[in-house]
Amino acid sequence: MTATARERATALVALASVAGAVVLAGIGAVSNWRGLLLTLAGLLAVVVAGWYAV
Repeated sequence: MTATARERATALVALASVAGAVVLAGIGAVSNWRGLLLTLAGLLAVVVAGWYAV
């Protein structure tokens, strides 16, 4: 069973939306690099704490 034209168009719109979200997230991360560093440091702390707990 092959995809219909409508299903293909819907999939294309979904992929374009994901690409747009990635671009916006990248722009936000670059423009707020201190927040990005703080987030990465917090993520590192959570991962290390998880390893310690196990």
